[in-house]
Amino acid sequence: MKILVDENIPYIDHFFHDYLNDIEYFRDKDFEIDMVKEDSVVITRSTYKTHGKKISNAVKFLCSASTGEDHFDKEVLNNMNIPYAFSTGANAVAVAEYTFSTLALMLKEYKFNKKLDAVAVIGCGNIGSKVMKTLDALNFEVYGYDPFNTEFEDSDTLTSYSEFVKYSGTGVGDDIGLYEALAGIGNVSSSIRFISLNVPLHEGFELQNYGGFLKSKVLSKKQLTNIVIYPFDVSSKIFPTKNLINKEILEQLPDGAIILNTSRGGVVSEKDFIELDDDRHYIRLISDVFINEPNINEDFLNKNLFATPHIAGHSQFARYQMTKMAYENVMNFLGEDISEKKSILENRIINFEKNVFDKDMEEFGLPVTLILDTYNPKSDTFNFKDFKKVRDNYNNRIGYSQVIIRGCSEVTDRENLKLLGFTVEEN
Repeated sequence: MKILVDENIPYIDHFFHDYLNDIEYFRDKDFEIDMVKEDSVVITRSTYKTHGKKISNAVKFLCSASTGEDHFDKEVLNNMNIPYAFSTGANAVAVAEYTFSTLALMLKEYKFNKKLDAVAVIGCGNIGSKVMKTLDALNFEVYGYDPFNTEFEDSDTLTSYSEFVKYSGTGVGDDIGLYEALAGIGNVSSSIRFISLNVPLHEGFELQNYGGFLKSKVLSKKQLTNIVIYPFDVSSKIFPTKNLINKEILEQLPDGAIILNTSRGGVVSEKDFIELDDDRHYIRLISDVFINEPNINEDFLNKNLFATPHIAGHSQFARYQMTKMAYENVMNFLGEDISEKKSILENRIINFEKNVFDKDMEEFGLPVTLILDTYNPKSDTFNFKDFKKVRDNYNNRIGYSQVIIRGCSEVTDRENLKLLGFTVEEN
């Protein structure tokens, strides 16, 4: 069986070394899935969308080396009995690292103050829960909003939605939404200065259809005391995320609030943000995602504090993991054994600088020097016309786990660094 692969997926030759004779590469902009003649497995990226395309019956398995799922028309694939798979969750660590790097940058530029300001995490799934858990452990004031966290798996967690609302101490009914959560429940809104968006894009889906997004292994009873919520019309169980951040929300946020969108373009209303009166409402937006990629809105791009070309989840480690999962998905489909591959990722070894670390932790609450030396998101800003070019050729970013820190002798220092994802050696 042929294996048709997008040429911009990294590490393919590494994982499919034993199947190189079966591999043919394609460019996503030229690939015509309706013209596949020979029985084939097709491996794409999130940039290839099947909606509106006629899919050849010769396509026996469609696999995406990405975590997003909105680029496949699942209804058509299901009707044609074509199985499909994604690299679900493979980029969660990378997006969380991108969030930490962005927060570190805002701390360094004095746009966020840990002692005065709070973080709001919108969407507490794979990515958001890691962000919340890490920042909470580092003693940041952090709040969560997620209508889907209705089930808890740990023994010390809540088991029902009603208990969740009751225990959260909001003192409100079941049907309040994001507007109410950010508008002043518990007098929180005045302190929120950094909002991290981590939700899927949908005009309105039923709760029960997203079972994989419902569960949280992170939010315990203790952590729930820090949560401002909740969420959606329980009777309808419909929760739209399109234009979740709109004029109403934008105008409610305090001046200087920073919104980081690493989820999907469309979660933020680009039109409403462009039209926002900066003299009346000073809101900073940092975007990694856009509507109508790669043909993005230049006016919207230019109004961002800064922006990156949809690469938040694309550290070397994450891209390696996404391709690894795609390889495993293909092997499972073919009924072949999965062979273990020795990692070919590069590591960076650095010596721990105690004085720099202590100074940063005292002033900022994060090791901003180490974080930004590892990855500064401003290094990936781009020109309007270069969105696709930069994204297609992106593979330079080092993940935190690829940084080996030596000479960190104090237990507390090591634990804080490990919380963020760094590899730490005592000697």
